[in-house]
Amino acid sequence: MVKPYSVLTASLLLSPFISQASDIFVTELSVTNGQTQLSKSLNITKRLGYDNQPMFSSDGSGLFYTAMFTKGEYRQTDSMYYSFESGKTKNVTRTDKFSEYSPTPIDNDSKLSMIFVDESGSQKLWQTTIATGEQSPINTDIEPVGYHAWGKNNELLLFVLGEEMMLQYLAEPAQSKAELITKNIGRSLRYNQSKDLFTFTKGKDQQVLHSFDSTTKKVTELATLPNGSAYYTWLNDDIILSASGSSIYYWNYSTNTNDNSKNWQLLANLSSSCDTEITRLAVAPDQSKLAYVCEEK
Repeated sequence: MVKPYSVLTASLLLSPFISQASDIFVTELSVTNGQTQLSKSLNITKRLGYDNQPMFSSDGSGLFYTAMFTKGEYRQTDSMYYSFESGKTKNVTRTDKFSEYSPTPIDNDSKLSMIFVDESGSQKLWQTTIATGEQSPINTDIEPVGYHAWGKNNELLLFVLGEEMMLQYLAEPAQSKAELITKNIGRSLRYNQSKDLFTFTKGKDQQVLHSFDSTTKKVTELATLPNGSAYYTWLNDDIILSASGSSIYYWNYSTNTNDNSKNWQLLANLSSSCDTEITRLAVAPDQSKLAYVCEEK
């Protein structure tokens, strides 16, 4: 990630965000005879540049994501929204001197929580009111924040940058000090409401999926992600999706967790729409759509 000025601060040089050109595709999900199937993929961004970090709206009517724009030597990101009904995209934020990352719907889609990067390179958790564009901090003390995930009762799991990337927990969003859970974590933070578990990854050469129970504070190793993968998402209460190359794989939490099996099964090969590499994934709340990021050549 780079700020909208040519001089980079130390914080930004450590940033986990990657500004490689990418597109976002959406495909329909369906279940036939107990088998999950993917239909034809649609490229909803269709432009050169960085379009990434997809997140479905809470009602499933659209997709929020991060888009990078370049003006001369300066680069800056805004939060965008794609409507499935109209097929059109609009800016949620439009800021010249700041960048926003990881837009996440909160408060019944009336607001987005996001990583806000100011002119000094500070990376903090903020929120934007969608109707008005008004922006305000959620937490003014903890930084530099890279990613976040919401749990029950507004608890938060944070990816905080350092010599080793740290997993930190907040029982309340505005707490001035977070609880350190572990270090050397990856970029994907998720929450499974049904199981009341956060999930994250750890590792250097290979990312290993873990769960975190915020009530007991227990961390449990689950499974190694497919070869080369750094991202995953929950398909439903039991199934986790991840990608390697142009293929998407699934892993069943309920049937594998007791023996810590690392057996991933092929769900679909999407090389016809993405012949490079699939990275980030997101699933609609009603499990009718899958969004995935395809790296551009």
